[in-house]
Amino acid sequence: MALAIMVAAEENAVRRLMILSTLCSLGLLACSGANETMRTDAKQSPQTAAQGDWQLTESDQLDAASIALAPPTLHIEDTRISGFDGCNRYLGQLQWQSDAVIAISGIAASKMGCEPARMAIETAYLEALRRATSLQVGATQLQLVTDAGERWHFERATSSQTE
Repeated sequence: MALAIMVAAEENAVRRLMILSTLCSLGLLACSGANETMRTDAKQSPQTAAQGDWQLTESDQLDAASIALAPPTLHIEDTRISGFDGCNRYLGQLQWQSDAVIAISGIAASKMGCEPARMAIETAYLEALRRATSLQVGATQLQLVTDAGERWHFERATSSQTE
């Protein structure tokens, strides 16, 4: 009789241990699935991360006062770019050759006349777009690099900055 009670107690302990192990395993499995989803979202491609509106904040070719006068914008939507160049609206085609290597072509802009300072911004900015070879994208920042190594820094724009 005592042996039967001991065997029953051991069976209950083993059963509890198995249930506890199963619950722990299910909990770990559920947590690892959530982390995997977060990792997937965090590892989006540069092409996806670059989508949206950007505003120029710094450039090797323009001083801060020029940028503040008429900050150029860049809108990326799939293989199309558009925005404001400091004087006029522009559009063009974006081709991703790898995760960071790009080519921009077919740039066209409206032909409104502006004061000389704004025309200088437009000329420098459109030339940088034509000579762009690389886009490096972060969550809130984008850097365009030209074939001459010039760097153009953008921050993700709010809707009021792009209107």
